[in-house]
Amino acid sequence: MKRRSKMGGLVLLKKLFSLWMVLCAFVLASGVPVQAGIMGDDPMVRITSLPLGLNVNEIMAKLSDDVSRDTGLNKNMVTYYWQTFDAVYCPGCKGAPKTLLIFVDLYVPGFLTDNQIAGLMTSLAASIEKHTGIAKEWVFIHTHFPKEGHIYISGKVATWDEVKSLDQKAPSPKK
Repeated sequence: MKRRSKMGGLVLLKKLFSLWMVLCAFVLASGVPVQAGIMGDDPMVRITSLPLGLNVNEIMAKLSDDVSRDTGLNKNMVTYYWQTFDAVYCPGCKGAPKTLLIFVDLYVPGFLTDNQIAGLMTSLAASIEKHTGIAKEWVFIHTHFPKEGHIYISGKVATWDEVKSLDQKAPSPKK
């Protein structure tokens, strides 16, 4: 029997997660309604795990408090939601506590600086560890950075001028 290398398992995990991300993007693009009260520059945090038997509503409130304290973001600016997988199958993930994997999609319109995003991710992982008991090494956070014309909010496709913070410029195109 051949033994898989650790790199092979990591590659498989990355492929599995990439496939999951494409599926999530498809589901989100399929017409999920947006409330008029959500601002275009509000980050959204989607946390996904297997059922943990924890009160995720209480945990999300604590995450919000911690992230706001650590980053200075107003806690009313960040929307959190938690969903569960029915199952996770990853035969190449030897050693990973499959019931304790946490996947986080961090949606930011691109107006936070790289340092702010890194601080947000670091704070979020530490808070998840603190309030769930799941080591931050098993928390995977993926960010999404839309470009102008890639944000649909409040019933229309928004421009940078409609969603950017007053003190920020639209990002310049990468060459």
